[in-house]
Amino acid sequence: MHITPNPWPDMRRQPLFAALIAILLLGAIAWEVAAIAMKMKQYDSIGASPSAARQITVSGQGRMRAAPDVAVVTAGFTEHGADVRVVQSAINRKTAALTTAVQRVGVREADIQTSKFSVSPQYVYEERKTPRITGYEARQSVEIRIRDLDRINDVLGAVGDAGATNIGGLQFTIDDPQELRAKARGEAIAQARIEAMRIADALGVRLGDVITYSESGGVPSPYPMYALKAEGLGGGEFEAPTIQRGTNEITSNVSVTYALK
Repeated sequence: MHITPNPWPDMRRQPLFAALIAILLLGAIAWEVAAIAMKMKQYDSIGASPSAARQITVSGQGRMRAAPDVAVVTAGFTEHGADVRVVQSAINRKTAALTTAVQRVGVREADIQTSKFSVSPQYVYEERKTPRITGYEARQSVEIRIRDLDRINDVLGAVGDAGATNIGGLQFTIDDPQELRAKARGEAIAQARIEAMRIADALGVRLGDVITYSESGGVPSPYPMYALKAEGLGGGEFEAPTIQRGTNEITSNVSVTYALK
C-alpha cells in the first residue's frame, strides 16, 4: 500500500514554525481591525456620507433708502409721409429742435441719447392684389438724463413746447449706488452672522469659518411714472405735471454657510 506523505509539518515537533504562523495570523487580524477603525473615524459612524459636514446655512437682508439724484425721461416724434426722405428729414429736424430746447434749460449734451429710430413702409392690403406701399412712418426717441432735479418741470415743459408727440417713462435713479450697496451688504452679512451665532448657541456648539457665501439684490426703483401721448402740442406752452421724487431702496440678500465646531 502506497501512503501519500503529509505536506504540512507536525506542529508538535516544530514549535518554531507554529509560532511563526500564529504571529502572521495575529498581524493580519490587527491590520484588519486598524483598517475598520480608520474607516469609522473617516465616516464618524457607519453609514454616514463621506461628504457630510457639520455646518449651517443662514440668510440675511440689508436695506438702504436714499433720495434719487437723477431723473430719466424719453421723448420723441412720429412722422408720416409719402416720401421716405421727407419723413426722415422732418423727424431729424424736430429731434434736433428738441435737443436744443432741453439744453437751454440745463441738460448737458452728453445726457441726451437716441434710444430709438426706425423708418418703416406703410402698406395697403386689397383682396387678390399685391400689397402696395402708401407711405412711410418714421419714429425717433431720445433719452434725457436730468441731473438737476429742481429743473424737472422746466425740462418737461421744454420737451412739450418742442412739439414732442411721445413723452413718457419718467423714472428716478441713483447715479452711483455702489456705496449704498456696500452698506446694505454689510448689514445683511451682520444679520446672517447674528442668526448663525444664535443657532450655534442653541445647539451647544461653536461657530467656525465661512464655507460658502452668495449674494443677490439690486436697486428696485419705486418711482412715480409719467406717461403722456402729447399729440399736437407744438405751438403752445406745455404745462408740466407735478412730480414727486420719493426715495429709492437698495437691497442686498446674502446666504452664508458656516462650519460648526
